[in-house]
Amino acid sequence: MEKQRDNHIEQNVTEQHTTEQGGIYRKIRDFALDETGVGVIELVLILVVLVSLVIVFKKQINTLLENIFKQINTKSKEVY
Repeated sequence: MEKQRDNHIEQNVTEQHTTEQGGIYRKIRDFALDETGVGVIELVLILVVLVSLVIVFKKQINTLLENIFKQINTKSKEVY
């Protein structure tokens, strides 16, 4: 009788351990497949790339904008 009880307890512990493992694997799988927030991450990465490009090409962008505004001033003086 005691041996049956021990076997029953061992079986319950084994079933509980298997269920917990299945729950962990299910949670990991669900986390890996969940795409919530991916759009936000994409936008942040795009912004990081754009800011990096502006920092790298700051001097060239400044020169280009100065030339454009000089031409605008020159053309606007011709009109007036």
